[in-house]
Amino acid sequence: MRLRLLIAALAAAGLSACAPAPPRDAAAVESLGMQAAQTHRPEALQRLARWAEAGGPLAPLAARELGLALARDAAQADEAVRWLTRAAEAGDAEAAFTLGEAHRGGGLGWRPDAAAARPWFARAMQAGHAGATLALALAARNGDGVPRDARQCVSLLELAARRGNARAMYLLSQAYAQGEGTPPDAGLARHWLEQAAEQHLPAAMQDWALALEDGRLGVQLDAQAAREQWREAAEERRNRWNVR
Repeated sequence: MRLRLLIAALAAAGLSACAPAPPRDAAAVESLGMQAAQTHRPEALQRLARWAEAGGPLAPLAARELGLALARDAAQADEAVRWLTRAAEAGDAEAAFTLGEAHRGGGLGWRPDAAAARPWFARAMQAGHAGATLALALAARNGDGVPRDARQCVSLLELAARRGNARAMYLLSQAYAQGEGTPPDAGLARHWLEQAAEQHLPAAMQDWALALEDGRLGVQLDAQAAREQWREAAEERRNRWNVR
């Protein structure tokens, strides 16, 4: 409670006390944000608050990092929301995505609400966020807060895939392979499956190994490459499991 009041007091007072030097660059803000999230030290949180209040191009990033740090403590959820909202409304895509995920999954003290998540995902998507684009694609596919729309899902998957999201690449490959929301197209299915496998998505790596074994989607048979792909997929799964 004292920490929440301290951060709120800093903002309300306009931070008239001697301000710290401005951050050198975005990496400095993110580094301090990681420190604040891990240690929750008041001095780190205060510095982020001052940077956020000082204005300038890095202020939204500082507000986002402060919000993410405070979100680690359930007692600070309201303050986290306030800073994340501030960052999102200033154009920070990651902050908007975080708010969308919190609404969708029931974080930050909220109940799950797909309809409330959608505007935040849309804001993040407009700012180029691949994960938010995928979230909107999945909502269209599953009917979460919106009517089911397979064609809209494919359109959004395409955008998310082109923005580099491996899961979107894999789901887009499946859509083209199965003709869901789009005419079947083995060439595009093959292209996006290979792209997802190259991004080391385990499920895509396994499907690419199968394609190398049996020639599905017009993939050229290559038993040696298939064995190598199975091995790499197993290693990727193991590495991801160990990180959890």
